[in-house]
Amino acid sequence: MKKILFVISLTFINFFIYSQARSYQSSLMEDVNNNGLIDRITITLNGNLAASFTDNFPTEWTLTNPPTGAAITQVTGVIGTNIVTVTITGTTEYDTAVGALRISYDGTGAASGLVNAFFNRTPDDGARPRILSAVYQDSDNNGQVDRVLITFTEN
Repeated sequence: MKKILFVISLTFINFFIYSQARSYQSSLMEDVNNNGLIDRITITLNGNLAASFTDNFPTEWTLTNPPTGAAITQVTGVIGTNIVTVTITGTTEYDTAVGALRISYDGTGAASGLVNAFFNRTPDDGARPRILSAVYQDSDNNGQVDRVLITFTEN
């Protein structure tokens, strides 16, 4: 009589699927290259992203009352971080004040399931004022400069 030995091997794999979308916590408007034009909004979420994403020329991310010419050209998020970067290009208005600028996300597109929708959020001001021009003035007409009129990117 032959004995047959069966070996059964079971491998258990423990893994955690993180599927909870993250919520808006805060945002920061920035002039990254210090040229007086807004070029980025960094959004901080309430936890880390479960996956990376890139969305080029997204329509689900919108700006309300942006500086003249400003358009969102890319939105990115990196797995394991709580930061979403909104890249803005085309700005022609030298204005580093937040003013009435608002950002919204409708919950669809590449970040769907990763970031919850949010609407009309005002970013904090992370863009320092820049000098646009400086003009010497002779206010009492005595031929000597007695004032310098400096114009900044913010009022």
